[in-house]
Amino acid sequence: MKERISLFVAILCAIIPSFLVGQSSCTIDFGDYYSVAPDPGNCTFRIGNIPWIIEDWYTGDTICTSNLSPAIPWRARAQKADLPYVGKMLKITCEQQGCVGGVIVEANYKDMDPISAFIAPGEEFIIDHFDSLSFLEFNEVECGLPGNMYVDPIIVTLSDVKMAPKADACNSSDVSLIEGMLANPANLNRKDYHFYTVEGADALVCNVAAYSGSYDCSIDGVWEFVKSNNIYQVPTYDDLTKNIENIDGKKLNPYYMISKSFRTGAPGPYGVPVTNCAQVNIPGSGKRIAGAIFLNWIAPVLGYPAISCPINVLYTLDPVMVVVDEENKRMINYTLPGHILYPGKIERCVISDDCGENIRVVTKGSGFHFCGDNWIGALFASQNKDLGKSIFKNLSKRVRQDFNN
Repeated sequence: MKERISLFVAILCAIIPSFLVGQSSCTIDFGDYYSVAPDPGNCTFRIGNIPWIIEDWYTGDTICTSNLSPAIPWRARAQKADLPYVGKMLKITCEQQGCVGGVIVEANYKDMDPISAFIAPGEEFIIDHFDSLSFLEFNEVECGLPGNMYVDPIIVTLSDVKMAPKADACNSSDVSLIEGMLANPANLNRKDYHFYTVEGADALVCNVAAYSGSYDCSIDGVWEFVKSNNIYQVPTYDDLTKNIENIDGKKLNPYYMISKSFRTGAPGPYGVPVTNCAQVNIPGSGKRIAGAIFLNWIAPVLGYPAISCPINVLYTLDPVMVVVDEENKRMINYTLPGHILYPGKIERCVISDDCGENIRVVTKGSGFHFCGDNWIGALFASQNKDLGKSIFKNLSKRVRQDFNN
C-alpha cells in the first residue's frame, strides 16, 4: 500500500506546472510537543506558530499535559483557518530524524471526501482545493528498531504553490514570447540568460508581532498596499542610485536634478494604482543611455557580422507591462521592445514565512537579451544580475519604509 500511495504522490507532482520562487512556507517540528506546554483553555499546542490539537494515536484521547514521553504515538490536527497560506494548493514535504519512517497526512474537506497519503522523508505531497479544506491532520508512524520501539520527531514543511501565469496574459505577443523562452530548458544555457532574486531580510515588509503602523501587516494587507501605488511595483529614477539611503542628500545635487529632468521626459505614469496590463515607462540612468548608444550606433558601425540586434533601444525610457495575478498575490513586469533588457520579466510576490511571523515581497528577475546568445547578450545579462538586484533592493526598501512609517 505504501508503494502505491508513494507512486500516486510522484505522479501528482509530475503533472503540476512549474512552481515559482516566493512560496509561503512553514516548518513544524512535531517533536516540540514533548516540551511545549499546551494552552489550558483549549488543550492546543502552539508549534510552528500554529495551534495543534494533539491526540493519543492509540486511544484518540486529546493530550493536554506537558513533559510527555516521546514514545507516545500521536495524531496532530490543525484547522484550515490557522494555516497561514493563500492560493489553491498546499505542498507538504517531510523529513525525519533517526530511523527511516514517515508520516501519514490527511486532508479533510467541507464538501468532499478526505484525501490521505503516506509521505516518506524526502517526498512531497500536493493538496488541491485548499479553499475547501476543513482541517489538516498528521499521524505519526512508529519506528521499530531491534529491542526498542519509539517514535521519532517528524519535521514537516508546508508551502503554498505559486502557479505560473498563462502565456497569453493580456493577449500580448511579447508576454507569450517571454514565457515561451523561459519555459524551454535549453534556453537556460544561453549566454544572455540571467537570473537574480531579492528575498530574506531585503524583502521584509513587516513583522506581525512587532508591527505598530497604520496598515494591516498580513498577506492581504501588504498586497493591497503594493497595488495602491505603482511606485511599489515599478522602479523609479531614485531606485537606480546605488544607495537609496542617501537619496535625500543626492536630490540636492544640481547635476542630479538636471540629469533626472533630462532623462525622464515621459516616464510613468507614476503615482497611480496598479492596473492589470498597463504600460509603465521606467526612466533610465546615465549608464542606461550609454548602453543605448552602444547598441544603436557603435555595435552596427563596428559591423559584427555574426550578431544581430534588431530592436532599437529607447534612449531614456524602459517600457514594461505590468500583469496582476490576484490569485497568487503576485505582479509581473514584462519588458517590452525598446527596453534595454528585452525580453525578460520581474516577478514580485507577497508571501508569509516563518509560520506567518513575517510578511515579505520577494522578487525574481529572469530573461534574455535581444542581441541573442553571444558576447553582447552575455555582457548585458551579466550587468543586469547586479544592477537589477540593486534596483529592486532599493524598491523593497521604499516599500518597507512607507509601510512602517
